[in-house]
Amino acid sequence: SGYSILDGENNLYHVIDVIGGNNLTIDGFVIRGGNATGWVNQGNGGGIYAYSINNSTITNCIISNNFATNGGGICFGWYATNNTISATIISNTATYGGGVYFTSDATNNTFTAT
Repeated sequence: SGYSILDGENNLYHVIDVIGGNNLTIDGFVIRGGNATGWVNQGNGGGIYAYSINNSTITNCIISNNFATNGGGICFGWYATNNTISATIISNTATYGGGVYFTSDATNNTFTAT
């Protein structure tokens, strides 16, 4: 209760797609139904694809029932740094990183599953 629902209904590559930026906060959402099955970046992060973001926070969220090649629930990529994730991540599917996937250039990120 108390969550706003963002549902891609399996028709979106990413339920939330963030490219570049600083100090983003995602708080209090159910994020579900992403289906990142496309080529290159369209295959990353069914629930959330966070590309080149810094000093951002994902908290008090439920990220569930998303699919991707990389990071069914969340994918942090392309020099994403100093980000914090504290969320419930359940029932996501991916070839690599069903719940969360960090690309090799994503550094100094903190992840706490609840």
